[in-house]
Amino acid sequence: MHAQLSFVEIAVRNAIDERLAEWNAASDVVAQLMFGTWVKIVRPLSPTESPSRQQFLWAAAVSHAFPHAPSGDDSRVAIGDQLDRLRRLRNRVAHHDNLLDVALKHRLNGMLSLLASLHPDYPPLAVARSTLRQLIGDDPRRTW
Repeated sequence: MHAQLSFVEIAVRNAIDERLAEWNAASDVVAQLMFGTWVKIVRPLSPTESPSRQQFLWAAAVSHAFPHAPSGDDSRVAIGDQLDRLRRLRNRVAHHDNLLDVALKHRLNGMLSLLASLHPDYPPLAVARSTLRQLIGDDPRRTW
């Protein structure tokens, strides 16, 4: 799971950084930020926070990092939610938490969908050498 998450993390970070750099020539600092910050660029982490800054950034630059997704605010919210789910999963994987309650197939499909919104060639690259699909197929929980 960690390898798949890393692929998504790098692809999203680079895509957002590239578009923000075009929009504002001095924004290469984004590539050095934590994954939670990239999520916050797309959507607020708190439901009580206004999304006005994220809406502005989405319209001005960030939506262009996801050229194969709709550019409207609904897409911003959906991508932001997906990024936040991946951020939380990434933290669980990094801390070696129990993942028995994680729907691996659903999470993998979500990652591949997010990658497809960046570029259609990314999903096949992300799973080319991945053992995650085999793990999902061999998952003993399917027979429990």
